[in-house]
Amino acid sequence: MKRLLPAWIAIFSLCSAFGVAQVKLEKSSLPIFSVTLDQGAILNRNTDVPASYQLRANTTGKDNTVNDQPSLSGRLGIRYRGKSSFDLSDKKPYSIEFLDAKGEEQDVAILGMPGHSDWALIGPFADKSLIRDAVLYRMGQQIMPWAPKYRFVDVQVNGQYQGVFMLTERIKRNKVRVNINKIGTKDTTGQKVTGGYIIALDKLDPGDITFRSAFNMPGKTYPPDYRVVYPNEDDLRPAQLQYIKEHMRAFERVMDSPTYNDPKAGYAKWIDVPSFVDMVLLNELSKNVDGYRLSTYFYKDNDATNSKIFAGPLWDYNLAFGNANYCNGQYPVGWAYDFNKVCPEDYWVIHFWWDKLVNDPAFRVKMKQRWFELRKNVFATDRVIGHIDSLANVIGPAQALNFQLYPILNKAVWPNSYVGGTYANEITYLKNWTRDRITWLDGAMAEIPDRVSNVAFGEVKLYPNPGRESVTFEYRLAGLGETAELLIVDANGREVYSFSKKFIGSGPQILPLDVSRFSPGMYFYKLKPGNGAPITGRLVRQ
Repeated sequence: MKRLLPAWIAIFSLCSAFGVAQVKLEKSSLPIFSVTLDQGAILNRNTDVPASYQLRANTTGKDNTVNDQPSLSGRLGIRYRGKSSFDLSDKKPYSIEFLDAKGEEQDVAILGMPGHSDWALIGPFADKSLIRDAVLYRMGQQIMPWAPKYRFVDVQVNGQYQGVFMLTERIKRNKVRVNINKIGTKDTTGQKVTGGYIIALDKLDPGDITFRSAFNMPGKTYPPDYRVVYPNEDDLRPAQLQYIKEHMRAFERVMDSPTYNDPKAGYAKWIDVPSFVDMVLLNELSKNVDGYRLSTYFYKDNDATNSKIFAGPLWDYNLAFGNANYCNGQYPVGWAYDFNKVCPEDYWVIHFWWDKLVNDPAFRVKMKQRWFELRKNVFATDRVIGHIDSLANVIGPAQALNFQLYPILNKAVWPNSYVGGTYANEITYLKNWTRDRITWLDGAMAEIPDRVSNVAFGEVKLYPNPGRESVTFEYRLAGLGETAELLIVDANGREVYSFSKKFIGSGPQILPLDVSRFSPGMYFYKLKPGNGAPITGRLVRQ
């Protein structure tokens, strides 16, 4: 638990939203969550301050009013939270910790969500749909062991309306959240020190417990830092920090080796591949501009339960779904994992092993299989669009008061790529962008081979040959980071097709090629597989 700041101590307030007159909240279709700070308490980002709370959430289907009898009340500690979401937003997010009468943390079940002491009040601001996080969390809940649950609420602090927020489960080790083994302060040797742990690639705050990667970020002279989320800063012991640091570095060394994709000795020995596939697909579906590099969480259980690193849980998708005007985040085409190629100048680029993982042929086959499996249900277009409609309906008329307090529908706030002017237009944009994104991903996934080739180095398999609509080339690269080149000429020596691509991974490659535009006849190809000698042959178009 964060130490509470005594109410009588005056501190510098980083931001005060309570010095000016605001929009008055009288009733809402959403639950109303009211917080009253203890006398003299001043909100800040570093320390919880004491407060009381009241929740008004009737079950009659009628609007809630500020004069209703509270359905839940008690004590809590509250502070500001967030990095960009705090610095670049007029609507400040909060972390809250429910407390008992003695000031100790207390698990509270609220609005149908399982009991816990730690929660976040996420305040969508640049996301004018108010629901981008919620859309991803809802899908994540259907395919991951745990994704944050949430409820939309209208928030008051010291009687002043603050807008529409998501009361959201924070990422915590717990049987109802990240369900991994508890590690105690005395668990510092043997099997006991192996977990569980939660870590993250993210921006850092003062006081965070971190360890550095053994490898610089691509194109940079500095490595990324992994932040230890669990155990927390009060409980983490030096031997535990050393263990999880060495464990992650050992995984990174495997990813840096020529045998990183070996089925037995490579990454599959170290990570839970299905969880990484699902994380990639959710990042790609939303084209999260922060995906892979920020707000990216991993967890590892005790070796006695499972020794592998898992990807997840999900967190922070407010800049996804076309809501970023930089690094191609606004466009529904292109891979999110290609961020480093699009924005190599960014300080936080995607760490090297992500690129190797998603470009490994075996991993890509699993991506394709899982994508089209999920397209039948969780990722079905109508179902995804249905989430957007239903969540917008949950927000309902509450959005009007939110945008009366924050009149931004007619102007761009960082990093909007679209300004709709109305809430309805923002929802329409989100739905249209999502449909276009799914369409692009269907096509991109279809281009991934259905299997991994076992062709030998120095030879090419070409089939069907003759071919009418499409043919497939299979070949092998001997080393990492090699560039494959393919040239096709007709019987008169005129070039009809050329291809050049640098492959992060080594080993077998499969290249499908549309030949329907070729005129019937004889063609000749020359394929240079990386550092290998050119291989030539004939191709017949029927």
